[in-house]
Amino acid sequence: MKNLRYIVILLMVIAGTIHLPAAIVEFGSDTQTSWTVSAGDECGSGSTVRLNGVVATLGSAADDAVNWTWHAGNQGLLPAQMPSTDGTTEGLITSFSATAPFGPVPTHGAFVMIKPTKAGAVIISGKASANATQPIVFLTCDKNDPSTIISAKITAWDAATTEWTQEVDADHVYYFFQVAYPGKLTAYRFTLRGIAFDDNPTQKITVYTIGDSTMANKSEGSTERGWGMLLPWFVDASKAAVSNHAVNGRSTLSFIKEGRWDTVCSALKEGDFVLIQFGHNDEKTDGSLHTDPQTTFKQYLTRFINDTRSKGATPVLLTPIVRRIFGSDGNIESEHVAYAEAMRELASELCVQLIDMETLSSQYENVAGVEGSRALHEYFPGKEIDNTHLCQFGAYITARCVAEQIAMNNDIGIPVNANPQTLAGAYSSTLDYARHAFSLIYPDETVPNTLSALDAKVRRLRKEARQALVTAEKPADATFAVTNHAFTEGDCWYNAIQATCPMGWKVDKGADYTEMSQTITDMPEGTYEVSVSGAEVKATCEMIDGKLIIRLRGENGWNTQLADVRLAITEAHETGESVSVIKIVDSKDDGTLTIADNEHIAPIVFDKTDHSVVGIAAKALCGDVKMITNLQPTVGNELTAGTTPIIVGTLGGSIFIDDLAKIGKLDVAAIEGKWEAYTLQVVSNPAEGIEKALVIAGSTPRGTAYGVFELSRMMGVSPWVWWADVRPASRSALYATEGILNVDEPSVRFRGIFINDEDWGLEPWAASNMDTDIKNIGPRTYEKIFELLLRLRANIMWPAMHPCSTAFWKIEENPQLAAQYDIVLGSSHCEPMLRNNVGEWTAGSSAYNYATNPSGVQEYWRQRVVESKNQDVMYTLGMRGVHDGAIQGYSGAGNIATGLSEIISFQRSLIHDIVNEDVTQVPQTFIPYKEVLDAYNAGLKVPDDVTLTWVDDNHGFIRQMPTDAEQARSGSNGIYYHISYWGSPQDYLWLSSIGPSQISYELTRGYQQGIQRLWIINVGDIKPAEAELEFCMDLAWDIQAWGPVKAARWSREWAAKTFGNNVADEIGAIKQEYYRLAAAGKPEHVSFVTYTNEEINQRIADYKAIADRVEAVRGCIRADLQDAFFQLVEYPVMGAYLMNVKHLRARQSFTEAGAGHGVTALQYAAEATDAYNEIQALTKKYNTEIAGGKWNKIMSAAPRGQAAFSKPAVATAADVSPVEVDIQEGRYITVPAASYTSSSMSVRCIDGLGMQSKAVCVWPMDLTSYSRPTDAPYVEYSLPVKTGENTITLHFLPTFPLHAGWTLRYATQFVDTQASPSVFSIATTATSSVWSQNVLRGWSTGKSLSYEATTDEIVKLRVYLMDPGIALCEIAIEQPADATLTEKYMVNADFELSEKGVVNTGGATVRGVPYGWSTNKDFPGNSRGINSDGANKHGDNSCWFYNKPMPSDFELYQVISNLEPGHYRLSCRLGCKSGFLGTLRMFADQNVQYFGKESDYAASVFTQGEHNTFAAHAGTSDYNTLQNMYVDFDVTSASDVRVGIRTGNKMASGGTDNSGETGTFRVDYFQLYYLGNVENGISSPVYQLPGKTIPYSLSGYPVANPQNGIYIINGRKVVINKGE
Repeated sequence: MKNLRYIVILLMVIAGTIHLPAAIVEFGSDTQTSWTVSAGDECGSGSTVRLNGVVATLGSAADDAVNWTWHAGNQGLLPAQMPSTDGTTEGLITSFSATAPFGPVPTHGAFVMIKPTKAGAVIISGKASANATQPIVFLTCDKNDPSTIISAKITAWDAATTEWTQEVDADHVYYFFQVAYPGKLTAYRFTLRGIAFDDNPTQKITVYTIGDSTMANKSEGSTERGWGMLLPWFVDASKAAVSNHAVNGRSTLSFIKEGRWDTVCSALKEGDFVLIQFGHNDEKTDGSLHTDPQTTFKQYLTRFINDTRSKGATPVLLTPIVRRIFGSDGNIESEHVAYAEAMRELASELCVQLIDMETLSSQYENVAGVEGSRALHEYFPGKEIDNTHLCQFGAYITARCVAEQIAMNNDIGIPVNANPQTLAGAYSSTLDYARHAFSLIYPDETVPNTLSALDAKVRRLRKEARQALVTAEKPADATFAVTNHAFTEGDCWYNAIQATCPMGWKVDKGADYTEMSQTITDMPEGTYEVSVSGAEVKATCEMIDGKLIIRLRGENGWNTQLADVRLAITEAHETGESVSVIKIVDSKDDGTLTIADNEHIAPIVFDKTDHSVVGIAAKALCGDVKMITNLQPTVGNELTAGTTPIIVGTLGGSIFIDDLAKIGKLDVAAIEGKWEAYTLQVVSNPAEGIEKALVIAGSTPRGTAYGVFELSRMMGVSPWVWWADVRPASRSALYATEGILNVDEPSVRFRGIFINDEDWGLEPWAASNMDTDIKNIGPRTYEKIFELLLRLRANIMWPAMHPCSTAFWKIEENPQLAAQYDIVLGSSHCEPMLRNNVGEWTAGSSAYNYATNPSGVQEYWRQRVVESKNQDVMYTLGMRGVHDGAIQGYSGAGNIATGLSEIISFQRSLIHDIVNEDVTQVPQTFIPYKEVLDAYNAGLKVPDDVTLTWVDDNHGFIRQMPTDAEQARSGSNGIYYHISYWGSPQDYLWLSSIGPSQISYELTRGYQQGIQRLWIINVGDIKPAEAELEFCMDLAWDIQAWGPVKAARWSREWAAKTFGNNVADEIGAIKQEYYRLAAAGKPEHVSFVTYTNEEINQRIADYKAIADRVEAVRGCIRADLQDAFFQLVEYPVMGAYLMNVKHLRARQSFTEAGAGHGVTALQYAAEATDAYNEIQALTKKYNTEIAGGKWNKIMSAAPRGQAAFSKPAVATAADVSPVEVDIQEGRYITVPAASYTSSSMSVRCIDGLGMQSKAVCVWPMDLTSYSRPTDAPYVEYSLPVKTGENTITLHFLPTFPLHAGWTLRYATQFVDTQASPSVFSIATTATSSVWSQNVLRGWSTGKSLSYEATTDEIVKLRVYLMDPGIALCEIAIEQPADATLTEKYMVNADFELSEKGVVNTGGATVRGVPYGWSTNKDFPGNSRGINSDGANKHGDNSCWFYNKPMPSDFELYQVISNLEPGHYRLSCRLGCKSGFLGTLRMFADQNVQYFGKESDYAASVFTQGEHNTFAAHAGTSDYNTLQNMYVDFDVTSASDVRVGIRTGNKMASGGTDNSGETGTFRVDYFQLYYLGNVENGISSPVYQLPGKTIPYSLSGYPVANPQNGIYIINGRKVVINKGE
């Protein structure tokens, strides 16, 4: 068909060219519906058949008038090509043009002209010659001008065909006729048998196709094809017609806006179908095309779907086909992932049938490979290829694939042909095409029999080809791994102005360079060399995070044509990675080993002299097999002939393993001499009478156990099979394929957990359900914990140590069990020498003092060393208080360092004397936690063989990394890291919400800085930190597997293993959103974080969205996994959602009440209360309903009884102001860090990191600390600003400087101003007030930037990342509000001016009463003024007043003079320390707002004459976290108003605090707003309280004794005038 251009149709009806005889014969009548040719009926030209509904005129005389036989004629211009004589339709043209040239009408030939008088169907009966297929054409023409062809259809009428049915209407004229073959003018004849008309036919359905150019019809002469053009070949034309409305270049948006959808929609009828495929153009940035995949794209698709369904038709979604773009791994890359995924989501949400063409087209393109896939796209061989659009063959394969999917899906119902038209030389199925392509590329490989299996095998073979480079003779050519290495796909000519990008390559243009790069995955670790032709271009390559990056760089662009890139590997490095060849399958095959089926169950055999943990693991494996198959293996110590055993053992500890290794049956080279490595191998003839065995061997006993549980994981058993009820899927049989799996030693030597803060979960649960005899945590609980650790491939535990728990070592069976399970025992930072102080030190906390009681402390430690000398342990050195308190007896970092040096020396002498004279062989650790870190930095020397275990800030950010010298220590370094915490500034003991990306970012950075020997994770009660703990252990085992760049994908992989691949995408996405929201405020912290109303509403909406998704996906979870789903997904997600609703709606209820929005206030109050109740119900379900009550008391809804978990205080009707006003808020815009417009090469986005889930940092981490900003890596943004002063704040991840003495600097530069960059630091000290704020809200910042805009504009901001570890999350822009009133009437309202009225740049401390302000009395001491402290402050400074005690009835104020009449609001930001509320309040004359809620105060503390409102804030750990406050007041005539802060030492309870911090405060950002004109009344409706008849001021406050003036009574304005 490629070369066909035209068909000339022989019309017999053009005016003046038909020669009719004088006598016209008429057949039929108006009453008949059909007519059949009878004997004696003569066919004459112009004869007419008249029926009820149609008049058919016969053109031209027949060859055999009696038998009504025609031939096509032998004159006129004939088509250039017509069907061949073999009866196929190859060469037929399926569309016609009204402008096609027509020749003169022949004198012979035949046709039927049909003029319907009403709509219906014409049925023409006939018979073709037996010797060939006849070409038959049916034209639809204009009624008024029959020469204008509107549409045409052509078919091959063979000897078996008896009739043609065609729908018609009264608005057109139709022609039915035969067309001749060239040179065969008389041989083929057609005999007319009859004509019928049906005015009520069974309507054919229409299949409408809407989409873009990949589907669209193409113009004549084009060799490009849309697959929609070929779809009719596969649709049964007798039952359905295809109407292709796809158009080049259209997106969902433009298809609707141009009215194209209206055209389709108006034509739809019941039973029709609409195939919908968009995405290629929706992703374009053009505003007339672009849609967002998760919002507008879905909205427009939803319109298509709903409109289609409203017409009784059926919508079918098709994901977009892929472009022919091959990635660096040699496999096809989809560029439409987000749009395809959005379609899949929408199909699921709206129950729409979906054909996943993204996946299917990716598979057949991928199988064909880079070269073979050209056949789908190449219009002209050897010419430039179009990787998006299809040629005839590509359109054929794609249309066939669509038709095959329709045929396989009974729910779609489009009738497809059993024997569709076929291109000459084409394949009978899409699979045949893919199989053929595969066999050409891999002629020696077995060809899989499904498309997905073909794709999977191709991907594996490509990966194996890369891995084969390891053993190849060096240097080995690796160029095959470089996509488009010869630049045959796209030009590669560069200059300084413009760069085009060939397929497979990416371009980065800087100010002084142009660089092209390609990242190749699945390459073995090694040394590579790369070269490229092109003298101006430098080629380099490096291996980063397991990926090989090739860079071609030219300074200032380059002006040379690149010809070829050559890559070679010169040296291969061992990476410890193993490709699993051995697999567990359900079906028996040649070579498989039976683990369990109805005929055979493999016995599990181990050497009884091996370590006890080997037998424990073997028995656990037995239980796992039974759980899956209901078939139970035997566990024993002898091999039995005739069986196929599973042999388990330790190299050097098992006679079975050692013998197999000795005789060469078992290859142990990969594990010998390694730490905890293991291998799984299917071994032939391991012993006499045994044909095969599955052998699991470990380099150590723990390694053996890990190998056993590796097999369990391969069978589908989760590590959480017991601890979270993750039941494996039942299977009738289990088999192991032949092969080997080697797993190298772990990245981190010691990996484990600290059970902590167990008071509200683990301990009461264990006492009631596990160790009921001792009613505490004991052996039964620890035994389950030890098995969990082995399943997680962990090896060390710090036991529970709170006062509620019995000391671990007090119960003799506890350490014995640890030894049996081969678990290393350690102890926490405050429990040196394995002593559980709170349970074992009985002499009183003051006596736990090495400086005053050395002998007592020494003997205490000595006893435990004696007791533990034969146990596998790690001793914690040093000393702190009895229970997480500071060390006693020493003051100051220097003295503490001296004392600790003496203490460590004695502790090591105990180890030397009792355990091992070579003390360096005994594992020891020193943990510089809290004040001990200060001592270490003050010069404490720790012996070189001791592991320095660093700490995070308790909130997931490592405080300090090892220096080069510390990294070189023989004892190496460790980390004590929290995913659960009790302490400052607030706990997070309830839920686990630190995500994999943050964990990986911190721990991977630590690993790269030498933290490689010990990782201890504080997991609290273990539950509900299951997923996060598993991630930590996975990362510790293989640091390369889940680095920061990959970590966001872990949740999806975890969900697939835990709940199944069918729900993995959805659960993974839910978890990632859960982590993102928690990054901006953990559920336990949300009440302490300041959000705007808009942020609150968005936050609750986002939480509700994932809560709804949890509800939806639950229905797809297997019944036996419902309990697991509740524990691992539903409870944490729903709990977090409800905690946010509880706190934030409660907060909003007071805000709305104060603004007079009564309905909204009470609605929010109800939502908050309901959320609290739902949390209680969810927790009750956790404890008593799931898993048959197994987890009773494990989950507390209020750990530690903190106020954050209490029932919320909410606004009531009494709190609602009768005056309704607008809520005043600043205008904020947030720009995600990932939305940069340009960047340095080394900058990248880390998915899942930070509150926007995509932080920007330098990765891999650059250890350079840049002295000049312009030398540092940068990102550049285009920021929208408004006229006036815009405040721009950069939000960074709250990380710490890499090393002591370092900082965390960034620089900013407004590019267009030509100003030099300004340098700032975000470095903080853990436990400071700024740090407290940072970890609660999830970000830190330096100085806010001020940008004065003269007009609304876009400003370019460049951010330089000057120190290692700094990560940018987002940029917040506070756009200018109407601040003219504040500036006009107030002085230094923002506390930015020093005492002389000069701007205090940088926030330096300036003591004294702030400029422009006064106090009503002298303030004692010197702790007052302005400085840079304060969380949520505005600008560089805030104001503080602090003294112990505060003076009574103290006031900071200024007077607003001559304020014009009106209704006003005064706001500020105020901070108060928890527990020290006092009478702190802001005021405007006698209108005041107290900081707390009304119930916090005794009635006696209120000041008579003041009108009280309450902000309902809770104080924080210090007074530096600022919260929003406001009061409304009226001015009836121009007057002065006194405003400010009132406080004192009177306590909220009514007493007096003569020595404490009651009444201290920090304040900032007073703002004055005009709300309305008093005289003109109140425009908004007044919310009238039921039964209230007392007067209210215009500010909404009750007035007990009203004076003359205007008041509100019963919702009406009333003038009270008591006198004249």
